[in-house]
Amino acid sequence: MTLVELSIGLLITTIVIGALSSLWIAVGDTWRKSSSSQTQTLRAGQIVTRLEGTFRQAKYVCQLTPGSMTDTTAAPASAFFWRSDYWNTAGDVSNPAAFATAVSDNLVEVAELALVEYDAASKRLYLYQAKDPAAMNSTERAAAGTVWTWTDLSKSSNLTVFKGLSYVQRKVLSEGVSAAAFNMPAAKVGGRPVIEFTLTMPQTGGTTLIYSVASMRAPAARPL
Repeated sequence: MTLVELSIGLLITTIVIGALSSLWIAVGDTWRKSSSSQTQTLRAGQIVTRLEGTFRQAKYVCQLTPGSMTDTTAAPASAFFWRSDYWNTAGDVSNPAAFATAVSDNLVEVAELALVEYDAASKRLYLYQAKDPAAMNSTERAAAGTVWTWTDLSKSSNLTVFKGLSYVQRKVLSEGVSAAAFNMPAAKVGGRPVIEFTLTMPQTGGTTLIYSVASMRAPAARPL
């Protein structure tokens, strides 16, 4: 083999290796983008499932703050609601088992309330609600049975009071949420109330917009 032939062979080999390298780089980049997109889709699905499941159990929405998708100075989105009528007010507070069975009394005990709130600083959606009765002490079980009237339920400052109660726990519904807004359209006659929620989540190259609607239980009368 002459020097010229050898040089041509090396040149062809270099071109082929360069082409293969470019191909693998492109394949890797496509795979990374696809993987990121699939992860984002899964996260969005989880958020929708959790929020719909949380709002669906609501018996009556006592306070709703819409929040904003664009105005960072707006009060954060939140929904404060009566989630179920189950607390056994007459139960023996020294016996956790006395609260294992739901007892309906058409009154709103503090233990029956819940709050979903967006925190812009941490970019999280939080759920606040009472701990399981078995996890409370007797003093907390007694306090959890306190009845809140509409005056209490509609008082905006009581959101802070509720969050600060020793028997109310906070858990993360979702992380990585860059904006959140809630809306509750006027219910149609005979229709079930709904809560609309819109969220954005940052992703590579932009943001993901999430919109969904959660149907609440059958219409309930406003608590007294």
